[in-house]
Amino acid sequence: MTQSLKIALGGLLLGLLAACEATPRSSEAPAAQAATFSEDLLVVSRGMSVPVTFAGPSRQPTPAPLVIMAHGHGGTRHEAGGFTAVADALATRGIYSIRMDFPGCGDSTESFRNNNLSNMQADIAADLIRAGGAIHGFNQRDVAGILAMIRTVGALVGAPEPAAALVASLEQRIAAAQGEAQASAPRVYIEEWDDPLIAGIGWVSEIVEIAGGRD
Repeated sequence: MTQSLKIALGGLLLGLLAACEATPRSSEAPAAQAATFSEDLLVVSRGMSVPVTFAGPSRQPTPAPLVIMAHGHGGTRHEAGGFTAVADALATRGIYSIRMDFPGCGDSTESFRNNNLSNMQADIAADLIRAGGAIHGFNQRDVAGILAMIRTVGALVGAPEPAAALVASLEQRIAAAQGEAQASAPRVYIEEWDDPLIAGIGWVSEIVEIAGGRD
């Protein structure tokens, strides 16, 4: 399973968790809470020490779901206690979780200028390796890479035909957008972040041009 799919699975599991909390409890006496653990680690990634918290139902490696908890831009792996509470709740339900401070955030000693998608992906991959997970990583930089990624994900989850159909549909939409582009191409500037200054990645420029603009 890819890191992207694991993150998606994590969101689904959190949604199910919320649904469970909303379900009325029976009048029976609650069962004893299972022993859980939470451990702070430093995982080496890109030659840097990344602060990580690994939590779960047991320190002994057992087959179980693993949720990656990635904080928001400028946040921390604890998210003011919110992520900690979610990780504890997951652990009591037999689910492992791993979360990290991205560059320049929380306990990270790196500069925030190193806070970019490539470094985040590298740190997540390093954490998954530490947790014993199998990894298939993507780092697509252009539209062709995105379409190839969709085909690969389809193959990994046993759904190559739906993946191919989705790619074909996207290719048709791209061609249609190119056909509607105006003769005079407006100049477009896309800024993802102001400090450090981060402009749009390669596939963003491609999309602008597909729509008839000039990056």
